[in-house]
Amino acid sequence: MKRFFKNKAVVIALVLVAAVLIVSAILSIFSEGTSLPYKIANTIVSPFQKAFTAVRSGVSSFWNAQTKYDALLEENEALRDEIRELKQLIGDAELYRAENEQLHALLDIRQRYVSMSIDTASIIAWSDTSWASTFTINKGSRDGVTEECCVMTKDGLVGVVTRVESSYSEVRSLLDSKFSAGAMLPRTNLFAVANGNFTLMKDGRLRLEYVPLDSDVKAGDNVVTSGIGDLFPPDIVIGSVAAVGTEDGGMTMYAEIEPAVDTAALTQVFVVLGFETGDEAQ
Repeated sequence: MKRFFKNKAVVIALVLVAAVLIVSAILSIFSEGTSLPYKIANTIVSPFQKAFTAVRSGVSSFWNAQTKYDALLEENEALRDEIRELKQLIGDAELYRAENEQLHALLDIRQRYVSMSIDTASIIAWSDTSWASTFTINKGSRDGVTEECCVMTKDGLVGVVTRVESSYSEVRSLLDSKFSAGAMLPRTNLFAVANGNFTLMKDGRLRLEYVPLDSDVKAGDNVVTSGIGDLFPPDIVIGSVAAVGTEDGGMTMYAEIEPAVDTAALTQVFVVLGFETGDEAQ
């Protein structure tokens, strides 16, 4: 019974609320200053007007957002074009800088080694294995390159030409296990032989051999080409002594040489097409 009265009270309350709303609507329709047909039409159309206004506002917001998006796309594309142009300018500047450095290096070498005939070359291929270290340059016989031409940079010795074709040549680097050059230590005027070494090649070093047991050889000593044998011009830097030891037989010493040139980083080299010996230069 109590539940019935509770439900009945709820129904009565809802009916009263509905009645109040209906009366309010009727009073609004018959309020002074506006005709009845207008108020009826206005009451019917008003919800649609509100919906249209909301839709129009949404469309306007979407159009504004789309316009801003298109503007951002155009600005983004313009920035991309500027970045591409800047990258091109940077690339050109790097190329000019490299060419300028190469020309300065060539001038420096020609001033230091006036008896040499020198040409520039680019490295176009490397062929490194566990037993060999060679590379190919873009100069060949038509450029005056011959076998046994010395190859170097402004910093020092790089290797020797071992095979020549018309438009390219193969170079054996000083790290190759078959490389050999007459060497000298200017500090003590000691003559020896700098050889590529199979074991040291992986460490980027070569070996100074046939060093008398009582020789004064220290870590840090400079090593240059001796010019003996007419294969390499004299006084080209090979590197510096990194370590000193005694051969297994105990009769001679040896030294490990750290090359002056990082061959792995090379892209350009100089080829010595010819040079005068000391007697010829005089």
